[in-house]
Amino acid sequence: MKKIINVIKTFRRNIKLLFRVSLNDQLNKKEQIDFDELKYELSDEIKNLQKPNIKNIEETIDDLIKTKASICRFGDGELQLIEGKDIPFQKSSLELSKRLLEVLSSKENNIFIAIPKIIYSSKNNIVEISKSFWRQNGASFRNRIEKHIDFNHQYYAAELTLAFSMFEIYDVENYFQKMSKIWEDKDITIICGKSVFDQINYNIFHCANSIEYQYAEGINAFDNYENILTNALKIQKNRIVISILGPAAKVLSYDLAKQGYQALDLGHIAKSYDWWKKEKSTKTMSEAIDFFNAD
Repeated sequence: MKKIINVIKTFRRNIKLLFRVSLNDQLNKKEQIDFDELKYELSDEIKNLQKPNIKNIEETIDDLIKTKASICRFGDGELQLIEGKDIPFQKSSLELSKRLLEVLSSKENNIFIAIPKIIYSSKNNIVEISKSFWRQNGASFRNRIEKHIDFNHQYYAAELTLAFSMFEIYDVENYFQKMSKIWEDKDITIICGKSVFDQINYNIFHCANSIEYQYAEGINAFDNYENILTNALKIQKNRIVISILGPAAKVLSYDLAKQGYQALDLGHIAKSYDWWKKEKSTKTMSEAIDFFNAD
């Protein structure tokens, strides 16, 4: 890894040099800087670059439909909580840190652990606000998450619920149709904050055979986790349990899956679908803040 970092640093220095020195000056030098050569030099290093196995969004959806597995998604907020730092939706605690780390490190066949594929992928088709965020924070995220994952384990795309807002060009209609197949004509129970659906006019879950709701705290839900879990365990096991409950949803989906439920931590999927139907955007900072604010 140190070797790769050194090569990248050299590459950056050479780019800066190209901007400082005129082409004529470069042609007069015996040792010229050549972008084409740099590409090939870097390609040898990149062949040895270690990356975790992460399926893309479409593959993640297909596997959820096919296997009826559960899923727990990890983003920057969960990593901060693991490290004992508060986030806007949830204050940290030793117990929450311990439980999130347990989930992230698990290797249960029927529980998909999802991490951001974008931090190991091209940013070419990513909207500018997401591209900028991950280019600034990707290295930090990789350094932190790689302490807790197994590079031989199969992971899934944490962007599963945010495809509508991530890509410049994307078949969003097909994406939502495909997502809906997970619960179409099934009996589902949604565990969420009381106000999550207050502003939702287009409910992506309406294609389910039946919908039940259990309500919990929208902020600091983990503080009342034992009650949330106790109520959730009263749900019939033939129902799919969908959690929209911030960081607590990761632990809840994991615990329910261990008890034989199909439990899905689906974060912003309801809001994503509603905003798409309303033709709302998340391309500016103010729009993104509005989208990610607690409901």
